[in-house]
Amino acid sequence: MELRELGVNNIEDVIKLPKKGGGGEADIFEIQINNTSKALKIYKEENLGKNGPPLSAYIESLISIKSRFSQEDKNVINQYTTWPEEKIFYENNFIGYIMKLVPQTYFTLKNPAKPQRGYTAINLSLVLGATHNLRDKITDVGMITIVLRLLQICEVLHRHNVIIGDFNAKNLFFHIDAVNQGRNHVIFTDIDSFRMSGTRHPLNQANAEDWKTPEYIQYEEEFKQPDTPAKQKEKLENLMSFQLPTGDVYKVCLAIVRLYYKGIYVPKLNNTQMLSIIKTIADKSSSDFAKLIYEGLSNDPLSRPQFKDLYNSLIKVISKINKG
Repeated sequence: MELRELGVNNIEDVIKLPKKGGGGEADIFEIQINNTSKALKIYKEENLGKNGPPLSAYIESLISIKSRFSQEDKNVINQYTTWPEEKIFYENNFIGYIMKLVPQTYFTLKNPAKPQRGYTAINLSLVLGATHNLRDKITDVGMITIVLRLLQICEVLHRHNVIIGDFNAKNLFFHIDAVNQGRNHVIFTDIDSFRMSGTRHPLNQANAEDWKTPEYIQYEEEFKQPDTPAKQKEKLENLMSFQLPTGDVYKVCLAIVRLYYKGIYVPKLNNTQMLSIIKTIADKSSSDFAKLIYEGLSNDPLSRPQFKDLYNSLIKVISKINKG
Protein backbone atom coordinates (compact mmCIF):
# COMPACT_ATOMS: atom_id res chain seq x y z
CA MET A 1 0.00 0.00 0.00
CA GLU A 2 1.26 3.46 -0.91
CA LEU A 3 1.45 6.10 1.82
CA ARG A 4 -0.90 8.40 -0.12
CA GLU A 5 -3.61 5.73 0.09
CA LEU A 6 -3.64 6.47 3.82
CA GLY A 7 -4.34 10.14 3.12
CA VAL A 8 -0.72 11.18 3.67
CA ASN A 9 0.63 12.70 0.47
CA ASN A 10 4.26 13.26 1.46
CA ILE A 11 6.68 11.48 3.77
CA GLU A 12 7.27 14.84 5.47
CA ASP A 13 3.59 14.94 6.48
CA VAL A 14 3.89 11.77 8.58
CA ILE A 15 5.25 13.78 11.50
CA LYS A 16 1.94 15.68 11.63
CA LEU A 17 0.24 12.46 12.77
CA PRO A 18 -0.06 11.78 16.53
CA LYS A 19 3.21 10.18 17.60
CA LYS A 20 2.77 7.11 19.81
CA GLY A 21 6.34 5.99 20.33
CA GLY A 22 9.61 5.14 18.68
CA GLY A 23 13.26 4.27 19.14
CA GLY A 24 16.54 4.03 17.32
CA GLU A 25 15.13 2.18 14.32
CA ALA A 26 11.68 3.66 13.70
CA ASP A 27 8.90 5.97 14.86
CA ILE A 28 5.28 4.99 15.45
CA PHE A 29 2.27 7.15 14.63
CA GLU A 30 -1.48 6.78 15.04
CA ILE A 31 -3.54 6.79 11.87
CA GLN A 32 -7.20 6.21 11.03
CA ILE A 33 -7.98 3.47 8.51
CA ASN A 34 -11.65 2.79 7.75
CA ASN A 35 -12.63 4.53 11.00
CA THR A 36 -10.30 2.29 13.00
CA SER A 37 -7.21 3.52 14.87
CA LYS A 38 -4.08 1.77 13.68
CA ALA A 39 -0.36 2.22 14.26
CA LEU A 40 1.94 3.24 11.41
CA LYS A 41 5.56 2.25 11.93
CA ILE A 42 7.97 4.26 9.78
CA TYR A 43 11.64 3.25 9.68
CA LYS A 44 14.23 5.97 9.98
CA GLU A 45 16.06 6.80 6.78
CA GLU A 46 19.41 5.48 8.05
CA ASN A 47 17.85 2.03 8.57
CA LEU A 48 16.53 1.80 5.02
CA GLY A 49 18.72 2.42 1.97
CA LYS A 50 20.46 -0.88 1.24
CA ASN A 51 18.54 -2.46 4.13
CA GLY A 52 15.20 -1.47 2.61
CA PRO A 53 14.68 -4.42 0.21
CA PRO A 54 15.74 -7.17 2.67
CA LEU A 55 13.74 -5.51 5.46
CA SER A 56 10.70 -5.33 3.18
CA ALA A 57 11.10 -9.02 2.34
CA TYR A 58 11.45 -9.83 6.02
CA ILE A 59 8.22 -8.04 6.97
CA GLU A 60 6.52 -9.81 4.07
CA SER A 61 7.66 -13.15 5.48
CA LEU A 62 6.11 -12.30 8.87
CA ILE A 63 2.83 -11.33 7.21
CA SER A 64 2.92 -14.47 5.06
CA ILE A 65 3.64 -16.94 7.85
CA LYS A 66 0.74 -15.63 9.94
CA SER A 67 -1.62 -16.26 7.02
CA ARG A 68 -0.86 -19.98 7.42
CA PHE A 69 -1.75 -20.07 11.12
CA SER A 70 -4.94 -21.75 12.30
CA GLN A 71 -7.75 -19.37 13.22
CA GLU A 72 -7.16 -20.13 16.89
CA ASP A 73 -3.48 -19.21 16.62
CA LYS A 74 -4.34 -16.08 14.62
CA ASN A 75 -6.68 -15.02 17.44
CA VAL A 76 -3.81 -15.32 19.94
CA ILE A 77 -1.45 -13.35 17.70
CA ASN A 78 -4.05 -10.67 16.95
CA GLN A 79 -4.91 -10.15 20.60
CA TYR A 80 -1.49 -10.35 22.20
CA THR A 81 0.91 -8.92 19.60
CA THR A 82 1.24 -5.98 17.22
CA TRP A 83 1.96 -8.25 14.25
CA PRO A 84 2.61 -6.48 10.91
CA GLU A 85 -0.59 -6.29 8.84
CA GLU A 86 0.43 -4.52 5.63
CA LYS A 87 3.59 -3.00 4.22
CA ILE A 88 3.71 0.72 3.40
CA PHE A 89 5.62 2.27 0.49
CA TYR A 90 6.45 5.83 -0.52
CA GLU A 91 7.11 6.34 -4.22
CA ASN A 92 7.49 2.55 -4.55
CA ASN A 93 10.11 2.38 -1.79
CA PHE A 94 9.41 0.39 1.36
CA ILE A 95 9.24 2.64 4.45
CA GLY A 96 7.26 0.73 7.12
CA TYR A 97 4.07 -1.11 7.93
CA ILE A 98 0.62 -0.95 9.51
CA MET A 99 -0.03 -2.78 12.77
CA LYS A 100 -2.42 -2.91 15.70
CA LEU A 101 -2.45 0.16 17.91
CA VAL A 102 -1.73 -0.83 21.52
CA PRO A 103 -4.93 -0.12 23.54
CA GLN A 104 -4.90 2.67 26.11
CA THR A 105 -5.43 0.11 28.89
CA TYR A 106 -1.73 -0.80 28.56
CA PHE A 107 -0.71 2.71 29.61
CA THR A 108 -0.76 4.66 32.86
CA LEU A 109 -0.33 8.33 33.75
CA LYS A 110 3.31 9.26 34.27
CA ASN A 111 2.21 11.27 37.31
CA PRO A 112 -1.43 11.06 38.49
CA ALA A 113 -0.99 14.41 40.21
CA LYS A 114 0.10 15.98 36.92
CA PRO A 115 -1.99 14.36 34.15
CA GLN A 116 -0.72 16.94 31.67
CA ARG A 117 2.60 15.06 31.63
CA GLY A 118 0.94 12.31 29.63
CA TYR A 119 1.12 8.54 29.71
CA THR A 120 3.78 5.87 29.90
CA ALA A 121 3.60 2.23 28.84
CA ILE A 122 3.02 -0.40 31.54
CA ASN A 123 5.79 -2.57 30.20
CA LEU A 124 7.97 -5.19 31.87
CA SER A 125 10.67 -2.59 32.48
CA LEU A 126 8.21 -0.41 34.41
CA VAL A 127 6.72 -3.34 36.33
CA LEU A 128 10.19 -4.47 37.44
CA GLY A 129 11.37 -0.95 38.25
CA ALA A 130 11.95 0.24 41.81
CA THR A 131 10.18 3.57 41.28
CA HIS A 132 6.92 2.20 39.88
CA ASN A 133 6.73 -1.12 41.70
CA LEU A 134 3.52 -2.39 40.15
CA ARG A 135 4.32 -5.97 41.15
CA ASP A 136 2.85 -5.28 44.59
CA LYS A 137 -0.50 -4.51 42.92
CA ILE A 138 -0.59 -7.81 41.05
CA THR A 139 -2.50 -10.54 42.90
CA ASP A 140 -1.49 -14.21 42.86
CA VAL A 141 -4.23 -14.98 40.31
CA GLY A 142 -3.23 -11.88 38.34
CA MET A 143 0.40 -13.00 38.18
CA ILE A 144 -0.48 -16.52 37.07
CA THR A 145 -2.76 -15.05 34.40
CA ILE A 146 0.03 -12.79 33.10
CA VAL A 147 2.50 -15.67 32.99
CA LEU A 148 -0.05 -17.93 31.27
CA ARG A 149 -0.71 -15.33 28.55
CA LEU A 150 3.02 -14.86 28.02
CA LEU A 151 3.61 -18.60 27.68
CA GLN A 152 0.58 -18.97 25.41
CA ILE A 153 2.02 -16.47 22.93
CA CYS A 154 5.47 -18.02 23.07
CA GLU A 155 4.07 -21.53 22.56
CA VAL A 156 2.25 -20.42 19.40
CA LEU A 157 5.35 -18.61 18.08
CA HIS A 158 7.69 -21.56 18.60
CA ARG A 159 5.20 -24.02 17.14
CA HIS A 160 5.44 -21.97 13.93
CA ASN A 161 9.25 -21.67 14.13
CA VAL A 162 9.18 -17.98 15.05
CA ILE A 163 11.80 -16.80 17.55
CA ILE A 164 11.45 -13.73 19.76
CA GLY A 165 15.22 -13.29 19.80
CA ASP A 166 15.69 -9.71 20.94
CA PHE A 167 13.73 -10.01 24.20
CA ASN A 168 13.46 -6.47 25.51
CA ALA A 169 11.61 -5.53 28.71
CA LYS A 170 10.31 -2.37 27.01
CA ASN A 171 8.57 -4.42 24.30
CA LEU A 172 6.30 -6.48 26.58
CA PHE A 173 3.26 -4.49 27.75
CA PHE A 174 0.88 -5.36 30.59
CA HIS A 175 -2.81 -4.72 31.20
CA ILE A 176 -3.56 -5.13 34.91
CA ASP A 177 -7.34 -5.22 35.29
CA ALA A 178 -8.56 -3.01 38.13
CA VAL A 179 -11.65 -5.17 38.79
CA ASN A 180 -10.75 -8.77 37.92
CA GLN A 181 -7.08 -9.71 37.54
CA GLY A 182 -8.16 -12.97 35.95
CA ARG A 183 -8.58 -10.70 32.90
CA ASN A 184 -4.97 -9.49 32.94
CA HIS A 185 -3.27 -9.47 29.54
CA VAL A 186 0.11 -8.93 27.94
CA ILE A 187 1.00 -7.73 24.47
CA PHE A 188 4.27 -8.03 22.52
CA THR A 189 5.35 -5.02 20.47
CA ASP A 190 8.25 -4.62 17.99
CA ILE A 191 7.31 -7.83 16.21
CA ASP A 192 9.67 -6.90 13.40
CA SER A 193 12.50 -7.95 15.71
CA PHE A 194 11.10 -11.51 15.74
CA ARG A 195 12.64 -13.92 13.27
CA MET A 196 12.03 -17.23 11.64
CA SER A 197 14.22 -20.00 13.02
CA GLY A 198 17.50 -20.21 11.15
CA THR A 199 17.29 -16.76 9.55
CA ARG A 200 19.29 -13.58 10.10
CA HIS A 201 17.58 -10.28 10.75
CA PRO A 202 18.30 -7.51 8.16
CA LEU A 203 19.02 -5.02 10.97
CA ASN A 204 21.68 -6.65 13.13
CA GLN A 205 20.34 -6.42 16.69
CA ALA A 206 22.40 -7.15 19.75
CA ASN A 207 20.86 -8.90 22.73
CA ALA A 208 19.52 -6.57 25.42
CA GLU A 209 22.15 -6.33 28.15
CA ASP A 210 20.05 -7.69 31.04
CA TRP A 211 18.62 -10.59 29.01
CA LYS A 212 21.69 -12.32 27.63
CA THR A 213 21.80 -16.10 27.78
CA PRO A 214 24.84 -17.92 29.24
CA GLU A 215 25.72 -19.29 25.80
CA TYR A 216 25.57 -15.79 24.30
CA ILE A 217 27.85 -14.42 27.02
CA GLN A 218 30.30 -17.26 26.35
CA TYR A 219 30.23 -16.48 22.62
CA GLU A 220 30.91 -12.82 23.42
CA GLU A 221 34.04 -13.84 25.29
CA GLU A 222 35.21 -15.94 22.35
CA PHE A 223 34.46 -13.01 20.05
CA LYS A 224 36.91 -10.83 21.98
CA GLN A 225 39.80 -13.15 21.12
CA PRO A 226 42.07 -11.75 18.36
CA ASP A 227 41.58 -13.15 14.87
CA THR A 228 41.99 -12.31 11.19
CA PRO A 229 39.78 -9.44 9.87
CA ALA A 230 37.71 -11.87 7.77
CA LYS A 231 37.20 -14.27 10.69
CA GLN A 232 36.41 -11.37 13.02
CA LYS A 233 33.75 -10.12 10.59
CA GLU A 234 32.22 -13.60 10.42
CA LYS A 235 32.21 -13.83 14.22
CA LEU A 236 30.53 -10.43 14.46
CA GLU A 237 27.77 -11.48 12.05
CA ASN A 238 27.24 -14.70 14.02
CA LEU A 239 27.20 -12.77 17.29
CA MET A 240 24.60 -10.30 16.08
CA SER A 241 22.32 -13.08 14.84
CA PHE A 242 22.80 -15.32 17.87
CA GLN A 243 19.12 -16.09 18.50
CA LEU A 244 17.84 -19.59 19.20
CA PRO A 245 14.55 -21.08 20.50
CA THR A 246 16.32 -22.27 23.65
CA GLY A 247 17.44 -18.69 24.25
CA ASP A 248 13.80 -17.54 24.20
CA VAL A 249 12.96 -20.10 26.90
CA TYR A 250 15.82 -18.86 29.10
CA LYS A 251 14.80 -15.21 28.74
CA VAL A 252 11.10 -15.81 29.39
CA CYS A 253 11.86 -17.97 32.44
CA LEU A 254 14.15 -15.20 33.67
CA ALA A 255 11.34 -12.68 33.15
CA ILE A 256 8.97 -14.87 35.19
CA VAL A 257 11.50 -15.19 38.01
CA ARG A 258 12.04 -11.43 38.02
CA LEU A 259 8.28 -10.84 38.16
CA TYR A 260 8.03 -12.99 41.28
CA TYR A 261 11.03 -11.30 42.94
CA LYS A 262 9.78 -8.65 45.35
CA GLY A 263 13.03 -6.81 45.94
CA ILE A 264 14.47 -3.83 44.09
CA TYR A 265 15.33 -4.85 40.53
CA VAL A 266 18.88 -6.14 40.06
CA PRO A 267 20.31 -7.30 36.72
CA LYS A 268 21.63 -10.56 38.21
CA LEU A 269 20.08 -12.56 41.04
CA ASN A 270 22.38 -14.69 43.18
CA ASN A 271 21.73 -18.40 43.77
CA THR A 272 20.10 -17.85 47.17
CA GLN A 273 17.68 -15.30 45.71
CA MET A 274 16.98 -17.54 42.71
CA LEU A 275 16.16 -20.60 44.82
CA SER A 276 13.96 -18.51 47.09
CA ILE A 277 11.97 -17.26 44.08
CA ILE A 278 11.65 -20.78 42.65
CA LYS A 279 10.17 -21.84 46.01
CA THR A 280 7.75 -18.89 45.86
CA ILE A 281 6.69 -19.91 42.35
CA ALA A 282 6.12 -23.47 43.60
CA ASP A 283 3.97 -22.16 46.47
CA LYS A 284 1.96 -19.86 44.17
CA SER A 285 1.51 -22.35 41.31
CA SER A 286 2.90 -25.89 41.52
CA SER A 287 6.17 -27.68 42.20
CA ASP A 288 6.10 -29.14 38.66
CA PHE A 289 5.83 -25.68 37.08
CA ALA A 290 8.56 -24.26 39.35
CA LYS A 291 10.84 -27.17 38.38
CA LEU A 292 10.36 -26.35 34.69
CA ILE A 293 11.17 -22.69 35.33
CA TYR A 294 14.36 -23.74 37.12
CA GLU A 295 15.30 -26.02 34.22
CA GLY A 296 14.57 -23.18 31.81
CA LEU A 297 17.39 -21.23 33.43
CA SER A 298 19.93 -24.00 32.92
CA ASN A 299 23.32 -23.06 31.51
CA ASP A 300 22.89 -26.00 29.13
CA PRO A 301 20.47 -24.96 26.33
CA LEU A 302 19.60 -28.59 25.57
CA SER A 303 18.38 -29.12 29.15
CA ARG A 304 15.74 -26.40 28.91
CA PRO A 305 12.06 -27.33 28.48
CA GLN A 306 9.92 -26.21 25.57
CA PHE A 307 7.24 -23.54 25.88
CA LYS A 308 4.52 -26.15 25.36
CA ASP A 309 5.74 -27.95 28.51
CA LEU A 310 5.64 -24.74 30.56
CA TYR A 311 2.27 -23.70 29.16
CA ASN A 312 0.62 -27.09 29.70
CA SER A 313 1.96 -27.27 33.25
CA LEU A 314 0.47 -23.89 34.12
CA ILE A 315 -2.84 -24.79 32.45
CA LYS A 316 -3.13 -27.58 35.05
CA VAL A 317 -2.64 -25.00 37.80
CA ILE A 318 -5.35 -22.75 36.35
CA SER A 319 -7.74 -25.71 36.05
CA LYS A 320 -7.14 -26.59 39.68
CA ILE A 321 -7.80 -22.97 40.74
CA ASN A 322 -11.00 -22.83 38.71
CA LYS A 323 -12.27 -26.03 40.33
CA GLY A 324 -11.75 -24.38 43.70
